[in-house]
Amino acid sequence: MGDFQCKVRIAHYRLVSVFDISRRAQTTRFVAGLVVGIITFPLAFYFYFATGGAPVATAEAAMPFEKTLAHKALNARIRKEMPMNAPIQGDEPNLTAGARI
Repeated sequence: MGDFQCKVRIAHYRLVSVFDISRRAQTTRFVAGLVVGIITFPLAFYFYFATGGAPVATAEAAMPFEKTLAHKALNARIRKEMPMNAPIQGDEPNLTAGARI
């Protein structure tokens, strides 16, 4: 029985040592995967547009997030050009005069 347990432990050790990689190797693989992912996504995005994959006809449905991105740009421009002080105050007489018009 003792000999069998010894062989099982040796087999287990060999199996674990095959799949065990150092912390440095794990970090290197993670960083390499991160870099590949960061490079691949913009390239795929570029090729999507460059190869004509994006819808351009006016009758086609909007692209995903097209409305969101367009509204973000529009809202940023409005915020940038919005006057800091209103020329007319929003008090009772002004609001009443505006309602009469």
